[in-house]
Amino acid sequence: MEELGMIVINGRSQTDSGGYYTYVDRKGMSVIDLIWIQTSKLHYFDDFEVIEIGTSDHLPTVLKLKEAWEENEDKEEEDVLEDKMKWDDEKVYQ
Repeated sequence: MEELGMIVINGRSQTDSGGYYTYVDRKGMSVIDLIWIQTSKLHYFDDFEVIEIGTSDHLPTVLKLKEAWEENEDKEEEDVLEDKMKWDDEKVYQ
């Protein structure tokens, strides 16, 4: 993924500085649920957190992003929308 300009967010925020476990079961714990972001979009990254609730063996994660217009107040609305990432079904690995 690094070759694609992506980095793992887990363990890179104040809230998750320890890189908390995302999977817990009776056999052990691990970080198997990874959150990736494009390095070119890293300026939108605000925070990442693993929520410790016991409803599943996979713990919920929360990725907080900055709102685009906070950093681009002087841009026109169309320009801000161009900076957002869009899902492309043709690029999904099968």
